Amino acid sequence: QDIKDSVDCSNTILRPGAVEVLDWLRRFNVPTTIVSAGITFIITAFLEKHDLLYDNIKIVANVPIWGKDDVIAGWKEPLVISRNKAQVLKYLGFYNDGVALETENSNSAMNGHENHSFVPKSNVILAGNSIGDSKCLGGVNCKQSLAFGFLHIDIETKAFRVDEEDDTNELPLMEKMSSSSTACEFALSKEGNKELENFLQHYDVVSCGHGMDFQYILNLF
Repeated sequence: QDIKDSVDCSNTILRPGAVEVLDWLRRFNVPTTIVSAGITFIITAFLEKHDLLYDNIKIVANVPIWGKDDVIAGWKEPLVISRNKAQVLKYLGFYNDGVALETENSNSAMNGHENHSFVPKSNVILAGNSIGDSKCLGGVNCKQSLAFGFLHIDIETKAFRVDEEDDTNELPLMEKMSSSSTACEFALSKEGNKELENFLQHYDVVSCGHGMDFQYILNLF
């Protein structure tokens, strides 16, 4: 109860568009995995607070080991940090032909509600805010994937990675950005912030600034 009360009193907010994205994924029963270096029961309480703990969602995060007097004495393996999320997913069996294995390892890292088998998918969308997040796509067996990155620096553009040798880039999608944002397409290695260029080596689409939202993904849906 103390944890629930603390979450209820916190000022943590969801990124704009997150509720709509999670609701869309629920309505179409799209398997959704939240991979976090945070703590499972806090993430669970936060989702419950916003009525977002849907059956299609799995949470891969840190699971505490409780000691005496309800004090955390340690953490169950594997420990999740920002730089090892891909390795954790591999350990749990997420890269086995796209299926999350129902093993003792996977059960130990889930948030405690009923597991739902993952089946291979043709399309996978990843959203992250670090280079480590983007690497989670590395072992996924899928036909098509889109990596969407949130870069926490103030660049007043939306950037799309352009492959000059590939004329299949769906650039019209850029025109569907929110009216409050400007669009910018450029080839990798040209002018631009170095952090942004680094992100564009790992993500297909990058949204920059502190007011970033999920509008691009909502438009894609």
